[in-house]
Amino acid sequence: MLSFSKYYIIVLIILGLFFQLGCATRIKRILKKPEQFNNKKVKIKGKVISALELEGFRAFTVKDHSGKIYVITESFLPVLGDKVKVKGKVSSKFYFQRITMPVIIEKVRSANDSIPVPPVNE
Repeated sequence: MLSFSKYYIIVLIILGLFFQLGCATRIKRILKKPEQFNNKKVKIKGKVISALELEGFRAFTVKDHSGKIYVITESFLPVLGDKVKVKGKVSSKFYFQRITMPVIIEKVRSANDSIPVPPVNE
């Protein structure tokens, strides 16, 4: 039988793994070493502090307690002040107006991306 201390350690390890899988990445970690996150999927959450749309180009800025980062999206822009959760891939060298910066490119699943339904035999 497991002693209380061993049981306690096992529970802490399981809880740590559980919370790490669902947690968002701090923006500061991405900005500190963007090359480590390049082309990797991340989840961030924070508050929308700006939004921009120019002829089909849509971007918004998300700020958390550790920093802020731009998100490029194909979807509708969120409203300023909204709290959002974003899933996307990091691009460590996005070039815009003579500036290279890390961004998150949000891929929004469309209806065309859905899994096809097999035909029903009649």
